Amino acid sequence: MVRTARQWQRFVLKRKLCRQTDAENLAMAVRHHERSLSRKTFRAIKTEVAVSKLAQKHRILLCYKYARMWKAKVDYSVTARAVDRENAVRRVWLCWRIEYKKRCAAQKVVINEKKYLLNMIIRNLRGFHLS
Repeated sequence: MVRTARQWQRFVLKRKLCRQTDAENLAMAVRHHERSLSRKTFRAIKTEVAVSKLAQKHRILLCYKYARMWKAKVDYSVTARAVDRENAVRRVWLCWRIEYKKRCAAQKVVINEKKYLLNMIIRNLRGFHLS
């Protein structure tokens, strides 16, 4: 009977130890699972924050890019208008100078013709009085 009692006691202790180790293993597995879930969650949150920051940075860079393009186009148009005005003034000034020189030359020709005619008249009158 003693032998049976000892065997029973050993069996109960083994069972108890087995249940205790099973409970410890289960607790360790639950803790491991919870830790891995929390790590995965934190990694996912960190990744999501990084992705949102990257997307925001990308949007800002696109805004800067298109702002620079718009500014360049505006600068080009302002410059083009200024150059066009300057070219128009140059063309008008060139035309005026050409016309002015033509008019001056024509006036000189007219003055020379008048002088020539007056000289001819005076010569004829001198010749007319002498004869």
